[in-house]
Amino acid sequence: MKKWLVVAGAVLVVGGLFLLFGARPRESGRAVEPVRPGTTAGPTAGATAVGTPSARVTDTAPAQPSGVPSPDREQTAALVAALRAVDPLLVGRQDRVVDRARNVCWDLREGRDPAVVERNAAALFGTEAFVVSEEQAAGIVDAVKGSFCG
Repeated sequence: MKKWLVVAGAVLVVGGLFLLFGARPRESGRAVEPVRPGTTAGPTAGATAVGTPSARVTDTAPAQPSGVPSPDREQTAALVAALRAVDPLLVGRQDRVVDRARNVCWDLREGRDPAVVERNAAALFGTEAFVVSEEQAAGIVDAVKGSFCG
């Protein structure tokens, strides 16, 4: 009887840890469609937020927010070059760089306050190991504007 209680307790602890920390989708080179601010998750609005079990993974590019351009090859090359000029650590995987830049462009197109756009850019491009300075955030915004979101 005690053995079953120990096993049941262990299962509950493991299940609780799984729920607490959650399983995150693996990066497999396929795009995960994020929910943009101001949209709702549903069959017509795209997928749910990244990291949720119902996030939809596709083999194609994610649905783009209305009014936000996606850079072509030349514009992407210009974006990457401009970001490298700000700091080479800003440039990682090209698809991530473009996605983050498009989010910055979205903020610009929404008419957000420039300080907010720069803070969001710093949050998007920064990591725990690399904190984006205010000057770098301004450089990111300028790179996005100058390459494809002018």
